Amino acid sequence: MRGNRPAVGYILGYGAHCRELFGFRSGLVAFLVFSLSLQPGFSAPLSPQNVGMIILLAGMHASILGNEGTMVWGRRRAIAIHVIGSGLLGCVLGFTAGFIFHLVSAPCFLCGMTNLFDSGALTAALVAESPDRHRGLTPAVYSFTGFGMAFLAPLVFGAILDAAGRGVAARGLAFASLGVVCMSGALWLRIFRAR
Repeated sequence: MRGNRPAVGYILGYGAHCRELFGFRSGLVAFLVFSLSLQPGFSAPLSPQNVGMIILLAGMHASILGNEGTMVWGRRRAIAIHVIGSGLLGCVLGFTAGFIFHLVSAPCFLCGMTNLFDSGALTAALVAESPDRHRGLTPAVYSFTGFGMAFLAPLVFGAILDAAGRGVAARGLAFASLGVVCMSGALWLRIFRAR
């Protein structure tokens, strides 16, 4: 992998992606429950668990659609668009907790889609950038980095909640941390582009 700058960019981008994805997934249902608790007497047609399930199931299709977007915009550009859009949405998501439950569920659904748009595209890009002699090593480092960040995601998310308190602002900061890390994916791709 030495000298393969684009692969390093995709590996670090995947780490940022996994940090956002697993932070979002681990905090989603608790966030929806918290939002619902701010609306006493409101009867939601679906439980927070069901809303979360729908979001996660729909997200599987987003990965495929996101990779298809790379055919239109080009791989690097599409990934950058995906991670910046997803990151910006993540930065505001947590601050919506006090809104009506339907208005909270909608951006959660959108975030569930956008944080998977780049998944398939990153993996396809990495495979395309892997030289034959490193076809095993490059994906191994990619997976190790991604799943390492995925492991850290709920820990950091929870630590931010503990440090920031119990209110809407704490949720906002926790989700914003995911958004900022996600947007760093575009930076990694730019820093490690081919010369």
